[in-house]
Amino acid sequence: MKSPKPSEEARLTALRAYDILDTGPEKSFDDLTSLASHVCETPIALISLVDSDRQWFKSRIGLEVSETSRDIAFCSHAIDQPDLFMVRDAAQDERFANNPMVVSEPKIRFYAAAPVFTSDGQHALGTLCVIDREPRELDANQQEALRALARQVQAQLELRVSLRREHELARMDALTAVPNRRAFYEVLQRERHRLERSGRPLTLAYVDLDNFKEVNDNFGHMAGDSVLTTVASVMSRSLRKADVVARLGGDEFAIMLPETNVEAARQVATKIHLRLMEAMEHNGLPVTFSVGVVTFTVALGTVEDLLQKADELMYSVKIHGKSNVRFEVVSEGSALNPVELRRS
Repeated sequence: MKSPKPSEEARLTALRAYDILDTGPEKSFDDLTSLASHVCETPIALISLVDSDRQWFKSRIGLEVSETSRDIAFCSHAIDQPDLFMVRDAAQDERFANNPMVVSEPKIRFYAAAPVFTSDGQHALGTLCVIDREPRELDANQQEALRALARQVQAQLELRVSLRREHELARMDALTAVPNRRAFYEVLQRERHRLERSGRPLTLAYVDLDNFKEVNDNFGHMAGDSVLTTVASVMSRSLRKADVVARLGGDEFAIMLPETNVEAARQVATKIHLRLMEAMEHNGLPVTFSVGVVTFTVALGTVEDLLQKADELMYSVKIHGKSNVRFEVVSEGSALNPVELRRS
């Protein structure tokens, strides 16, 4: 296949930004295809999104397949049109007469499609199309109805994007731009299940800022906010893509290291602790860090149990002088003695 033209690359980028390809059925879209089929009196109606090498059907009435090759897609022609695209009799149209979808199932004869655009109207993502097995036409009212329904498909796409953004914002800490407690619990739940199934180790680190109240009291809350954003940034830059750092609230953070044993966890936590201390020293602030790092080789009862174990270990650092990292392994029926690492 030839490389996409620049405009096609932009169109594909826009399509993928909607994050809708290969998603499951949604009633809001199915209602529109059902209505298009009814209004246009056709046995087949589709919401088709044109990908690089296929057309994929977000919703379909009267057709079993979920996608076809783009090479034979009528919708590939339709997205190049600014308005309604109609083929009265595909068997008599030289562009489509030998098309496999015409000469064999679903034996398309009539096709009409209204393009579905991005919100700025710059790119056609796909179409809302209706298909019949007999030659025919749409009257003026049906044509306008198909256009209107295509605009509703676009509206549903935009609504879907807005809802996804709201969901993402609800899971992010507004100050530090890392996941919040709610989001962390969701991810930790998945990783707990993975640990339960596979037995591969999972490590949690609970990080508390020592003397943080002094920063707020002596330097003001803007300085405190700056410390929190710096801490989140340092930790995020020090982790793999699979790892997660979250702000649990106040001056408490958590780090999740999937499939990480105690030796690897020791290296990561020691590195992060050192970088955090360097960042605070660079800014001349009295903040240090108490960190409890627990590696689980067995899943405890709930995600709260997992996090509480790391929290308790962090607290033991607090009451024994602060500014340390302590490690523990939780395994079936046994636990290693905590090991304390002191900053030199």
